[in-house]
Amino acid sequence: MDANHIKNEAEKYFKNANKCEKSMDPNPVVEKLKTNVLTFKEAMPVVTALRNDKLKENHWAEIQALINKPLNVDEPTFTLKSLIDMDVNQYADEIGAISMQATQEHKLRD
Repeated sequence: MDANHIKNEAEKYFKNANKCEKSMDPNPVVEKLKTNVLTFKEAMPVVTALRNDKLKENHWAEIQALINKPLNVDEPTFTLKSLIDMDVNQYADEIGAISMQATQEHKLRD
């Protein structure tokens, strides 16, 4: 998965949703589209952080303790929707910091 490509695509969809909102009469479909695209867009930093191959068991434990839910990212049924349903976006900064810490720890070991 190319997280940067997906992030760029999400930004395009968000801009399109904004254009629809501005050019159309109030519409529940456009509102739903904008909400879904925004949620997706906001999840991308979490996805990027969780894809860090430097994350070790202790980092995963820290993330799971933070969100107070198990993360089974290796399960075939685990999807972006799974993350969104867990409401992990509210922990984006903390998850990003844990991911960054994992990278820094790895650099120190090398």
